Amino acid sequence: VQDPLLVGDPTNCGAMGTISVGANGLVWTDGALIVSGNDMGVVLRIPIAEDGTAGTPEHPIGSCMVSSEIDGIALDDDGSVVAAINRSNRLVRIDDAGAIEVLAEGPPLDFPATVAFAGEGEDRSLVVTNFALAEFSAMGTPAPALLKATWP
Repeated sequence: VQDPLLVGDPTNCGAMGTISVGANGLVWTDGALIVSGNDMGVVLRIPIAEDGTAGTPEHPIGSCMVSSEIDGIALDDDGSVVAAINRSNRLVRIDDAGAIEVLAEGPPLDFPATVAFAGEGEDRSLVVTNFALAEFSAMGTPAPALLKATWP
């Protein structure tokens, strides 16, 4: 699948990056792929036919509302997308209507890159990787890590 919303553009949404990052996070769900477009700040649903062919990307949510830095994504039980927003050190929830809720911001997050759910019931948690690229690139003190948070 090719789509303009999955193309990298480091100047989109007022960002001043130098690296183009297009399609990034990916989640499979009942007959579709959910894909994040990093630089475009969107999440798209791509229907997948029974023969495995991809349909036309649909239902874009985001587009600079989150900003141009959506990286890894995971689907919560309610169908909302939990996303790592790397350059601003945030984790957000994006519901099907596009409403955004900031779940966490700042330390210990350090350029979060990937999110995944683990466990069930009271043992359910969200696991997050810290890529620590911004601090490393700025010659700061990067904090690469694997973080685990209890999930409601």
